[in-house]
Amino acid sequence: MKLKMIRSVAELRENVDHWDDLWSRSTISMPLAQAEMIAQWSEQFASHFRFFALVAEVDGVFVGAIPVVGTRKAKFIAAGMNPSNGWSQAGQLLMDSNHDMTQIADVLISGLQQLPFHVLWFDEIRFEQPEWIAFRQALMERKIPSQWLKRHSTGILPLDKPFDELSAGWKKKEIHKIQRRIKKHLEPEKTVFTFTDQPEEVLRLLPECFALENKGWKGERGSILQRNMSDFFLRQATFLSQRKQLRLYTLCREEKLIAFQYALVGKSTLFSQKIAYDPDFSTMSPSQSLRYMQIEQLCHEKAIGRIDLLGKIQPFQQCWNPQETATGQIVVPLSNLIGKSFFFLYDTIMPWWRRRKLNSD
Repeated sequence: MKLKMIRSVAELRENVDHWDDLWSRSTISMPLAQAEMIAQWSEQFASHFRFFALVAEVDGVFVGAIPVVGTRKAKFIAAGMNPSNGWSQAGQLLMDSNHDMTQIADVLISGLQQLPFHVLWFDEIRFEQPEWIAFRQALMERKIPSQWLKRHSTGILPLDKPFDELSAGWKKKEIHKIQRRIKKHLEPEKTVFTFTDQPEEVLRLLPECFALENKGWKGERGSILQRNMSDFFLRQATFLSQRKQLRLYTLCREEKLIAFQYALVGKSTLFSQKIAYDPDFSTMSPSQSLRYMQIEQLCHEKAIGRIDLLGKIQPFQQCWNPQETATGQIVVPLSNLIGKSFFFLYDTIMPWWRRRKLNSD
């Protein structure tokens, strides 16, 4: 098993087939972990920073990989981060489970120690994924300190039962409210719920969806249009829809769009990336109604085994009784004086600061 270092986005694109083949063999379902999606993220959010990807390979075949882009912490600390944020979680740790994952992690960590950064600062990490468990084990075996901080829980909705049996496990009071609203306001003769994965149709509908999101509360706090992210999402949607890895769900009443969901699809998992509704129809709970209809449709379809809600579980999502998985941040010092000194201060001071803030709240 050998280490290979990719040193630019252009070089990543030169290795797209090898990278995406590894993604297909890995346990990671998120389609944003494919090479082109990582390249687009880096160009959008980190174009002024250096890009690296560490690869473990056997006889020229990729068996492990992790992308890393530069950023700054505390103004003067050069950090390497995984290319992920609230807009796109592209920075995933990939491993071929047919090989020893701890050995793969050890090879990748040996490469990470060679990067021109002081610390590694990875966010949106699913601690329970076998890849990150192996990564943590390899750090411990090398006696490299690290801090693993849970930020929140992310919700998973399993779709492993018939709809009637599945819905019996939901919170009855909240679900009955959704059912009553659907029956009262979303009559079949006036309402159309549908989805499309056709590239031309997705790209035709997305501008209307962006405008709908901007009309609601997200228009004040950071919608796609407000943040000038429409071109980024259109490029992303073009790539994914051509591979049947994107679905656009819509709910229309009397031919008027009242809710949509921008969902990613990978390996029988549907990722709820974006959802929004028209505030003029808020009394109908259109986004909750869309979710209810979506789950019912997916249970009949049987091609999708679970819905990943992404992000922090919200109170309105609790009605589905989601399973919870820990999501958080990893900080690792690299083998240089600044990195070790910064990590010592961070690891010593931040736990005290968090406790102090928690007590004051």
